[in-house]
Amino acid sequence: MKKYTKKIISFVLVVMMSMTMFVPAYANDEISVYLDNERIQFDVAPLLVNGRTMVPMRAIFEKLGATVNWDNNTQTAVANKGNVNVSISIDDTTLYKNGQAITLDVPAQLNGGRTLVPLRAVSEAFDCDVQWDGDTQTVNILSKKELSAEEIYEKCSSAVFYIEVYNSFGEMTASGSGFFIDNNGTAVTNYHVINGCYSAKITLSNEKKTYDIMGVYDFDENEDWAIIETDVKNSNYLEIGTSSTVVGGATVFAIGSPLGLQNTISQGLISNPQRTEENVSYIQTSAATSSGSSGGALLNKYGEVIGITSASYIDGQNLNLALPMSYISLADNKHSNSFISVVTGNVNSKIKAYDTFSVVPDFGAYNAVSVYSETSLENTVTYYYSHEDLKKADTYTYSINLYCKVLKEWGFDLSPDNFYEYRLVNTTGTYSVIYDVFAEKNGIKCTAITLSLNQGKKVEAFKEASAVPDFGNYFGVNGKVSSHSVASIQCISYYYNVADLYNNGYDNFFGVYAELLEDWGFLYNGKDENNIYSFENSVKNQTINFSANDGVVVLHVWIW
Repeated sequence: MKKYTKKIISFVLVVMMSMTMFVPAYANDEISVYLDNERIQFDVAPLLVNGRTMVPMRAIFEKLGATVNWDNNTQTAVANKGNVNVSISIDDTTLYKNGQAITLDVPAQLNGGRTLVPLRAVSEAFDCDVQWDGDTQTVNILSKKELSAEEIYEKCSSAVFYIEVYNSFGEMTASGSGFFIDNNGTAVTNYHVINGCYSAKITLSNEKKTYDIMGVYDFDENEDWAIIETDVKNSNYLEIGTSSTVVGGATVFAIGSPLGLQNTISQGLISNPQRTEENVSYIQTSAATSSGSSGGALLNKYGEVIGITSASYIDGQNLNLALPMSYISLADNKHSNSFISVVTGNVNSKIKAYDTFSVVPDFGAYNAVSVYSETSLENTVTYYYSHEDLKKADTYTYSINLYCKVLKEWGFDLSPDNFYEYRLVNTTGTYSVIYDVFAEKNGIKCTAITLSLNQGKKVEAFKEASAVPDFGNYFGVNGKVSSHSVASIQCISYYYNVADLYNNGYDNFFGVYAELLEDWGFLYNGKDENNIYSFENSVKNQTINFSANDGVVVLHVWIW
């Protein structure tokens, strides 16, 4: 009897030990669901199906504050809360929010006679945030607070900035907007804002300080978005909203820098959540935007960014488009490329001048190739770049087109006499750049770049004003002269036809003559509302008013 009793006791102990070991493992597999940090108790435990948490349909809808109606014939649940209507059907991978289709990874399904729905999808449909902690098997649903326009501006404006972009010569060519999406200075703008630029800077509204854009992580020219790297640290940033908040009639806010007016906010509605233009789906909104707003943020009523303000219909009013943030969801932001490498396609491309001609951009450096051969004469040199090297650098196809654009940015004009020649006139003389894409050197097919300098004749002074360079003589045009006096001040006026200057190939005559005046001791004093420019030489007691209005260049030389 004692023996038998011991065996029973041993058996009981083994069973109890097994149960003790089993219970914690079971508890650790349970999924806990919280709404605003308060646990939700379900009569049927949540299930994990293909990575999605499924919960009882009626219980979760009612916890989210929605009323629920069930149509047994169509196996469809319809939930309503305020102006949000959500419908979901058994075994259907599409959920509808206010009539807009949202694709589900896992459909609603029957399990043990109960309807289970995907927790994240239905929670986000009612504009809640959903957080998952895989270590503790916990889901936390956070309901969102609607913000006023004042709260939106206070929360979001410091994460939106003004952009200025510059060409290869360092001249500002355009401006736009952008916004941060993390605290490491990663930001978003439209691709067309930075397209073709060689450098860019941003200005933060809360600091009034300028920062460099270091490069471009990723971009899509057709979809018109770009992820950029800035040198801003610990940046304020915008949280990205879910597509479930993008519904027709929803209140939205746009923040950007229209016409350079930094951090301007406007309010409107989503006029159409899916307006397609050129195979790209946009959010159409009535929130006001203008030139310079491109790259700015379109925000929902919770202060989350849902779109990039991108374009407007010119012939309409308040017909504006924003690119949904979903387009950048797969963007790469691990390694950025310089602006010039985005333009040329080669990370080794550089903007620099030739050593021998300091005003001419270096074709080889720009296209990341070395000189194959060169020949030189007095004031003339020809550089040969092999087509094979250009192809290896992957810059062959657009090498000349892009280089000619850079020449224009550096002040060169297309020659009226030669389609393959660009000229730059300054106080040193006339620089010429001639290109030949069909050149050969030693039997090798090359692109040849020939540089020359014609120093021209000596700059002479006006006969009537010996301290002022003779405009007509320098540019080879005839003009008229008149003079009069006011008290002790003498005024000598010279008149020239602009068309004559253009015919002589001097499109940039204004800048060239301004340099001449400065070389001769005149200082620039600014211009008035009629675009009349003023230069003064206090040593010679002379002032020059210089204008080019209505096709006539007018020089007034005041001697006092």
